[in-house]
Amino acid sequence: MPSRRAIYLLIICLSTQVPCLLADSELEPELTANPVSLTPLNVVYSYNTRDPVYQRQSAYVGLLVDLLMRKSGVPYELSVLPVETTPEVRTARRIHKFSYITAMHTTSAFEQNLRAIPYPIYMGLTGWRAFFVRTADLERFSKIKTLEELQKFIAGQGNNWADNEILEHNGLSVVTAVNRDSLFKFLTLKRVDYFPRGLYEIEREYMLFAPQNIAIEPSIILRYPTATYLFVPRENEKLAHALTAGFERAVSDGSFQALLMRELGVHLKLLNLDKRRILDLENPSHPESLPLNRPELWFDLNMLYDNQPPMTVSP
Repeated sequence: MPSRRAIYLLIICLSTQVPCLLADSELEPELTANPVSLTPLNVVYSYNTRDPVYQRQSAYVGLLVDLLMRKSGVPYELSVLPVETTPEVRTARRIHKFSYITAMHTTSAFEQNLRAIPYPIYMGLTGWRAFFVRTADLERFSKIKTLEELQKFIAGQGNNWADNEILEHNGLSVVTAVNRDSLFKFLTLKRVDYFPRGLYEIEREYMLFAPQNIAIEPSIILRYPTATYLFVPRENEKLAHALTAGFERAVSDGSFQALLMRELGVHLKLLNLDKRRILDLENPSHPESLPLNRPELWFDLNMLYDNQPPMTVSP
């Protein structure tokens, strides 16, 4: 009988086919295109061809870009640029060379060199972090009630990750490694105590990559204001304007929120967010573009649950 992880891998492989070139009948129909503009806009987005976790994220980005372009009313042709997993700094350089759309954890540096579409594509879930921990340490983590208690433990992060500075600013110790596999090794070897991951990726990573002695910690969430944006080459103003117009319409009519919940809602519920303690962190260096004054752009637990939200512990 195939293992649970093998079955899950098959499900993911079947669900990560590129669905982005097809119309999404569950969402609102597109606006009528401007009849004056007859030449379709060439819209290319990156699709990770190697990593099944990032493949699913690429598929979501494709669905989102397709939705936004339909909402914009601009005629377009959508295509895919296959890419491998690369550091975001290198990805930022490649966007200019190949002129495509990609999604990245925003920073002020990226926004200076590229054109950001300043809407959190995961509604801020980039800044909601659950942990991988050693199974033997689950009881220790269950006793953590405050940020000060978490500061006694060491977090594992990737080299040059955008949120390293956030964790360190809030007094959390960080040790970095080159990639996810190395961080799992660091965790197993007790070089780090926990490995924070985004809520939209941790479940798949657990099923596909986590060693047998590693578990998803069930009682704590780190939360800080940050976002993943779509980025395009700075000179591609027409595409940026179309995506921005599409975002405004998709947020206004609820189709953006519906897409996010359709793609991620089941996975978020499996993490039992309503039963976790939320430790809020400060992000003193977030870009000015972060739309903190627009609550409709940010994830709220009420999107998943009707009951009261969990206890929040501010820094």
